[in-house]
Amino acid sequence: MRKKREGTTVQKSAKLLAVKGQKQVSKVSSAERGT
Repeated sequence: MRKKREGTTVQKSAKLLAVKGQKQVSKVSSAERGT
């Protein structure tokens, strides 16, 4: 049980990181498009 719970928290944090990364990438790509 405990291992499973730890795994889900890791997955959640990984998803959050991925979302943050995507937002940063979209910001950069939009800035590049502007120039």
